[in-house]
Amino acid sequence: MCGIAGIRSFDFPVSISKLEKMSASIAHRGRDAHGVWVSSDNKVAFAHRRLSIIDLSEMANQPFIYKHIAITFNGEIYNYLENKEILIKKGYRFTTNSDTEIVCALYLEYGENMFVHMDGAFAFAIWDEKKQLMLVARDRFGEKPLYYAQKDNSFYFASEMKALWSAGIEKTPDPLMFYNYLVYDVLENPIDKEQTFYHGIKKLKASHYLLIEGNTISIKPYWKLKIKQHSITIDKASETLFSLLETSIKRRLRSDVNIGTSFSGGLDSSIIVELISRFLPTEKQNVFSARFKNYLYDETKYQEILLNGKNFKSYVVYPTVNDFIKNLFILFDIQEEPFGSGSVFSQWSVMKTAKENNVKVMLDGQGADEVFGGYVKYANTYLIELLRKMSVDFFTQKKKICENELSNNKALIKNVKDAFIRKNLSFLRPLYYNFRNKSKDLGINTQFAGQFYKKTPPFKIFVDLNKQLYYDTTTYGLEKLLRIADRNSMYHGVEVRLPYLYHELVEFVFSLPSTFKIHNGYSKYILRNMANDLLPYEIVWRKQKIGYNTPIENWIKNNEFVEMFHDAENRLIKNGIIVSNHTINPMKIVETDYFMR
Repeated sequence: MCGIAGIRSFDFPVSISKLEKMSASIAHRGRDAHGVWVSSDNKVAFAHRRLSIIDLSEMANQPFIYKHIAITFNGEIYNYLENKEILIKKGYRFTTNSDTEIVCALYLEYGENMFVHMDGAFAFAIWDEKKQLMLVARDRFGEKPLYYAQKDNSFYFASEMKALWSAGIEKTPDPLMFYNYLVYDVLENPIDKEQTFYHGIKKLKASHYLLIEGNTISIKPYWKLKIKQHSITIDKASETLFSLLETSIKRRLRSDVNIGTSFSGGLDSSIIVELISRFLPTEKQNVFSARFKNYLYDETKYQEILLNGKNFKSYVVYPTVNDFIKNLFILFDIQEEPFGSGSVFSQWSVMKTAKENNVKVMLDGQGADEVFGGYVKYANTYLIELLRKMSVDFFTQKKKICENELSNNKALIKNVKDAFIRKNLSFLRPLYYNFRNKSKDLGINTQFAGQFYKKTPPFKIFVDLNKQLYYDTTTYGLEKLLRIADRNSMYHGVEVRLPYLYHELVEFVFSLPSTFKIHNGYSKYILRNMANDLLPYEIVWRKQKIGYNTPIENWIKNNEFVEMFHDAENRLIKNGIIVSNHTINPMKIVETDYFMR
């Protein structure tokens, strides 16, 4: 895992001083080595900040040259050993043990079809000297970031936006994105996946690659998740799921540095921790957790159930309000865009603890909620799906879902009403939201809101569970969390690996019916069924979902934060964003003020 940056000039020679500034701005992403490469005509230049994970030798430093190919690569190709074996049989020879060299050979062998052979988290740029072509690519789910901009007849790209700003790209806030965040809690634009919170800076979409041929720039998809269901029993599906997860974890344990696990105490991370202990029985596993003393949603109890009596080396961090206040603006600078959750600081603290204990790779359970249906909101969608199909199971499943507190009658009625409007009276939705004018209710300045509030809200209402999971996995939901995790980990020089985002595993889960995701009052039913013989009953069939919940509602009452909030509030009022009698969350006010400056 590393930091990458580059410039493709269509006119004059590349400014190396600009590239060096770009590289310096993301030095935290890789402190083990850094390098710069410039093409023979001085029109293309790559920079790289290396976090050494696989093949720690200087031979594997980047930018890397393989035949007539130059590459700057961020991430990991987890199946690089399998690809290497195939490529050697095809006549390729390698001088390192790194996965970077494998990516170059995959490009030479398969060209734009290379991605079908890659299981990984990555963002990279390749310059093909023979074809005079640049290829820039990003992994299937967006685990690794890639931003780009154009200015002065040049194309710029980097792992973080601060690198683009350091090259002279303007930092101009996009008011629509901030309006959507204040009113709808939207951290990305699901309608335009390339849009960021800043004008002129775009994200390369996940599962896409960008080609620059001559002066022409084109963007193409290379993978699309398909919902293709087939008939299978729950037990057979659990066996297949276990096999895929086993492959995924074993590949993601490949490393030449120390590995740890981010452990919340929930089902997803508990499965990873337990399977690693079985795959590596003689090794003492590094397990990192966040806890909160005297907090209702602290997960110590569930963490201890799994950790007791096992061969784990447990590291626990106790984030406090003072830590939060002290590091808040550092967190803002790292994230570059709003994040809207106190749990972000818990994750940041866990990664910091990993770094302090010489762990450079962390496996994490992120992605499981979107893929398997772990969030509470999915229960109502499932019930609506049963209702629309007039399923005889509706009342039984509704009763069990309400018993397990995944939903209640009031929430279900609201969701049924919204779903009915969407499916049968969709033309009324814009009229309804225009009439309601939620921005006015919140206290958004009418002059600021006037240009946006009549737009249709940037979210959807679903009546089919698998379609909602698909949307959250590929369009809006998962990627915002991946961005947050990347920034939190890479600031501390830690690489995050996500076993539940192995694409073959995800494809398999999306081939399963909704009843395998939510059943008998339990979310992630197929995952629980698979884990039934792995983990203690209290973890597998636990009803309450918490994650890295933080006491943010208490922290924002801290005097220092309150002062920070009032300063931010006054600036936003003065700048015509909000009115004095607003009802917007204080954390959101502080974030918006910081990022709009």
